[in-house]
Amino acid sequence: MQIKPANRDIQGRYPPGISGNPNGRPRGTAGLADYIRKHTHNGRDLVDFLVIVAGDREKRIDDRLKAVGMLLERGWGRPDVSVNLTTDGKPLLVIGSGNGSTPTSTYP
Repeated sequence: MQIKPANRDIQGRYPPGISGNPNGRPRGTAGLADYIRKHTHNGRDLVDFLVIVAGDREKRIDDRLKAVGMLLERGWGRPDVSVNLTTDGKPLLVIGSGNGSTPTSTYP
C-alpha cells in the first residue's frame, strides 16, 4: 500500500499555493555561481571556448553542433515549444513554453 503525503491532492500533485520545495533553493548555490562568474570573466571565457569548439573543423561534428546549440540558447534563448492534443478534430489541450518561461496550458 502506497502512502500519499498529506500535502498532495488525489492525483499526487501539489494543490495550488503549496510548494514541493517550501525551503527553496539550498544555500550555497548562489556562491557557486558567483565563483564561476569570477573565474571565467563573467562567463566570457566559457563563451570563447564554445566559439573555438564550434569553429574547429578538426573537432567531431557532434561536439561542434553541441557548442553551436549552447551558444544559440544562451544568446537568443530557447525556441517556443507547443503541443496540441486533439480528439475528433477538436482541441483538447494546448501546452506551451518558450524562452525558459513558465509552461502555459489552455483548456477548451
